[in-house]
Amino acid sequence: MKNYFVEYCRFIGTLVIVSHHVIFLTPDYSRPYFFGGWIFVEFFFLLTGYLTTAHFDKEPITDVNQIFTYPLRKIKRLMPYAVCGILLSYAVANCRPGLGLYQRIKLLIDIPLNALLLYPSFEGSAINVFNGQLWYVSEILYVLPLVILLLIKCKKVYQYYICWIVPILAYAISLHLYGTIPNVGFIASLNRGIGGLMLGSAVYYLVCFLKSSYPIARRKRVFTVIGQLCLLFIALSQIWWSYWDASVEAIFLVIVLIASAFLSEGAFFHSEGCKKLCDHLGRLSMPIFCIHTAVMEFIQLLFPQLSLRIKFGISVFTILICAEILMKCFDSFRHARKNRPDSMVL
Repeated sequence: MKNYFVEYCRFIGTLVIVSHHVIFLTPDYSRPYFFGGWIFVEFFFLLTGYLTTAHFDKEPITDVNQIFTYPLRKIKRLMPYAVCGILLSYAVANCRPGLGLYQRIKLLIDIPLNALLLYPSFEGSAINVFNGQLWYVSEILYVLPLVILLLIKCKKVYQYYICWIVPILAYAISLHLYGTIPNVGFIASLNRGIGGLMLGSAVYYLVCFLKSSYPIARRKRVFTVIGQLCLLFIALSQIWWSYWDASVEAIFLVIVLIASAFLSEGAFFHSEGCKKLCDHLGRLSMPIFCIHTAVMEFIQLLFPQLSLRIKFGISVFTILICAEILMKCFDSFRHARKNRPDSMVL
């Protein structure tokens, strides 16, 4: 059963990530506001780890191939939007003044390499990176099969030890090496992927324990209020408070948010209209995430002299419109393909 509070959180989280990438609207890639938006990338890692663990806990694996097919099914739903984001980024890069013929050919050659979604591996290479924010998808490809393998082969050890200890070590390594959790590079990205996905498993086991052991966990409205307040605090405080830019406490708030969302089981979202709206917004978060940096770079290219606030407003409006159009187009394509007869009777 779909949790509409989680869908609502996905949409808000994606908008906060868009805000965090306001650097693409400045000529020197500075960030005057929205310092802590990176934390919602951790939110999506935790959410993916939670849902994956829930899936394999309720439906034991009978086919070992699911170690790879399950992550690929997740990526398959996102891939059309990711390709659109890569092509948009390529178009923006190709519009930059001063490019020679060799550089344009090099940009074209690098499109299929970007479509492999191996972004952290490109760090320091000669490959042009289009829409590098898709590194999140790369980490799903790298780490999620490992999580599923551990769930199959050593579930008890993973449940009681690994999913609690490894995230602490992963985040601690990032803090020791870089002084902050959000950072670029293969090691930093891998640490965030491992830490977030396994921490999502830990939150799942924590929620299961609370539901089975404490009557208060049945008070869904209480956890809805806690989750809403936590979401509001994270979303608003990151606008001006640069402390969140390297804060472990922010991850604790994300844990509280996800636990509250699943303990509430979508309470307060009873009306059909509200459910449809939250479901639509949750689905819209996927194309928004995949195309937002390309759109922001394009707006900066078109209107470099406008103020940051105006460019940001134009960007958000354009991203929402483009994401809505893309979602409608791909939904129509999937519906037509699903209803297409497998064979024609002559």
